[in-house]
Amino acid sequence: MAVKFVTKEKAAQKVAEAAKPKSAVEAETTEIVERLAEIAKAIEGYKALDKEYKELREKLMARFPLESKVSEEVVFKGDKHKVVFSPAAVERKVVNKTLLIEKLTPTVFVNIAEVKLGDIDKYLSTEEQKGIIEASQTGARKMAVKEA
Repeated sequence: MAVKFVTKEKAAQKVAEAAKPKSAVEAETTEIVERLAEIAKAIEGYKALDKEYKELREKLMARFPLESKVSEEVVFKGDKHKVVFSPAAVERKVVNKTLLIEKLTPTVFVNIAEVKLGDIDKYLSTEEQKGIIEASQTGARKMAVKEA
């Protein structure tokens, strides 16, 4: 464990910084940062609850009646509450791509098909992708709350 010593000058500098008047925007920014930090700490507390929630959900799912159908909801009742599991979602997938292309025609297929960029990376080098793939840094930023 490292011990950090603060000199009198640094302590005085920190006090002077804190005493400086802030603009309205700076003050609001400070409030936002501090509130985000409070919320982040509260969320950390809920992570353990989320883990327990998922574990209990799995235990309840293991108690589905054998005769239950995936197309029907399943209900478990407590004294004050009930838990309702919805019918299973319908999942669809293409099982014969060749026949699909034939039925749609190659032109229509090319216009509506979406190819995962990760899959393209497996087959084409960065050099081969030039003129085919466009990249721009427009994605969302990630935020982290840290001690100052």
